[in-house]
Amino acid sequence: MAALKSIKRQKTSTKNTRCFYCREHEIKYEKSLENPKICKNCYKKNLPNCIHVKPSYYSEEIKRLNSVVNNHVSRILLLEKQ
Repeated sequence: MAALKSIKRQKTSTKNTRCFYCREHEIKYEKSLENPKICKNCYKKNLPNCIHVKPSYYSEEIKRLNSVVNNHVSRILLLEKQ
């Protein structure tokens, strides 16, 4: 029982933001000193598309991206019919 009390639960913090690249590759997120708008790893790899999202917003972002994909699919179908 004493061993169970010593185990700490890790909680995801919604205060910190992570870019999708860092999240996908499970890299610790750090801000770049040279350019504070992008993270350190994206700056080193010269990736301009560093999008920071709070973990609490991931579900909303997925819904938004799904709607964008559906719109593009419908446009493609319309163009194929023409």
